Amino acid sequence: MFFDVTDLKMCATVSCAFVALLFSEGCNSVADSDDTSLDSATDTEANTQPDTAKDSASGTDAHADTDSTPDSAADTDTDSDTDTDTDTDTDTDTDSDTDTDTDTDTDADTDTATSNDDDSDSQTLIDNACLNAHPEPPGTPVSALSATGSGSCDGVSLEDVLTQIYADYDSLSDIDIIYSEESDMFGDGSRIYPFITDDGRFAVVFARGWGDCESGCINKEWFYFETNENCLATQTGGYVAEYNAEGNCYDETGRARWGLPNPESPRWVCGADNTPQDLTGSYVLPVNGTHFPCGEQPAEETVATSLTLTIEQNPANLSEGTVTVGGFDHHLLAEPIAATFEGRRFTAELSYSNLPSTCPLEYTIRIEYDFDCFNPGRIDIAENGNCGATECCQWCKGMVDLQFD
Repeated sequence: MFFDVTDLKMCATVSCAFVALLFSEGCNSVADSDDTSLDSATDTEANTQPDTAKDSASGTDAHADTDSTPDSAADTDTDSDTDTDTDTDTDTDTDSDTDTDTDTDTDADTDTATSNDDDSDSQTLIDNACLNAHPEPPGTPVSALSATGSGSCDGVSLEDVLTQIYADYDSLSDIDIIYSEESDMFGDGSRIYPFITDDGRFAVVFARGWGDCESGCINKEWFYFETNENCLATQTGGYVAEYNAEGNCYDETGRARWGLPNPESPRWVCGADNTPQDLTGSYVLPVNGTHFPCGEQPAEETVATSLTLTIEQNPANLSEGTVTVGGFDHHLLAEPIAATFEGRRFTAELSYSNLPSTCPLEYTIRIEYDFDCFNPGRIDIAENGNCGATECCQWCKGMVDLQFD
């Protein structure tokens, strides 16, 4: 059985009144003592616990407001101004725990923190959060040799600019195909990527590819040109990515520009720092794709929603951990999946097969995400067999194909 503190004070007062009749003793000391301890306990309980999880996650005032000195029941200032301080620590939790404490003091302070009480830092990644990983082109793509500039390049055509580049850089004369979707229909190769900038000038990129270009060119060298105030093209940069078979990585020289090519993931760059970073927390990410629920003839379902990835890493070895997917109802995603971590990216994989079996069940799950956005994140699930049931049932086949935006 539990008693309210007010009940205890009433009991103490009644008991003292009875004792006073017998021994002529007063009760003021007991009542005053209880009143002081009540206020002290209330202040200490409400204010000595810092809102660490919330303040640190939301970026709001992260200090702990500690009032350990008890306030008397009738705390009165002699100052002519009634200086009333309201320390409002409002914790909005999923368990509706709200503490409101009002003190008569001389220091005004208001702390507000919000938490989900999930013992992890919740981070939300919004659409276009990764644009920095994919630089914008320098202008509007053009392909017609007759396309003309404006401003300092008024009346100058793309053909004029290319003729001047070939005259000054004759080593590029073998690159003569202007890029288009049609030009890459039957493989990759050496290409020209021309642009007209917002101020009417030209920016031109030459790319020389070699090594199995029928399948996409293993190696490439890029040359970057811009026209100046006299509409003369000069080289303003260069970049080479050449495959190193011994290290199964690319040796890079120079710096890529304008998204041609997009920056290479550190995973494939020789000598890059791939030390696992601490990514523990929950992340809300937009996703889209298709889902074929397991069945004999599954119907396609379009998926466009937000999922929550909850990451737990081994503090002693950040390359190991688990990933849990929330917000997508699928029986194979109900439990955490073991993951490996490199840099700021992870891959989580799980596979199962009971073959040979009269009641077969097989599935594979792969989840990957790169917080630096060098590669798009994905969730791929393939399953076939007895629908994941504990007892053999009708054979089915299902698939999930989702991509993070």
